[in-house]
Amino acid sequence: MPEETHNNYKKNLKLIDQLIGDKPYLTGNGLTLADLTLLATTANIEWYEDFDFNEYPNYRDWSFRLKSALPYYDEINGITKEDRDAKNLKLKIRFESLKKQ
Repeated sequence: MPEETHNNYKKNLKLIDQLIGDKPYLTGNGLTLADLTLLATTANIEWYEDFDFNEYPNYRDWSFRLKSALPYYDEINGITKEDRDAKNLKLKIRFESLKKQ
């Protein structure tokens, strides 16, 4: 992952971590569309092994809570490391081609 992308992810995760705070869900005590949207948006960050989510404990706990609460999450999002790596390679190639434009 390019360093700039990595740094942007870290900056955004810090903000998300602060927004979640000590609430069980993004906007308070109940699951909302905001939680589902944020989870869908941030799930790919977790594919990268060089992220230490312990730096973002509110995000880490929130993410775990949502994934545990959604019975279909693993069925839809659970992919093998090989499939994930193949997808990441495609994304990297696409990212590089966009940088050249």
